[in-house]
Amino acid sequence: MMCFAVIEMSRHRTDVIPHLQSTSLVTSGIFGLSRNPIYLGDVFVLAGLVFRWQAHPALILLGPTFM
Repeated sequence: MMCFAVIEMSRHRTDVIPHLQSTSLVTSGIFGLSRNPIYLGDVFVLAGLVFRWQAHPALILLGPTFM
């Protein structure tokens, strides 16, 4: 998801870094499905690591904390 977000933002010539000034509002591509696909991708990576390490109780604690 992160790659799709970066590609879509590059097409619109705007910054990926959230603290810099944006030049346009991107609502097409992956942004049409999710308001913030970069953070959603981070949550999927975190969940994958939790399942890989079989630390299922950590998912309950880390998921909401991360969001």
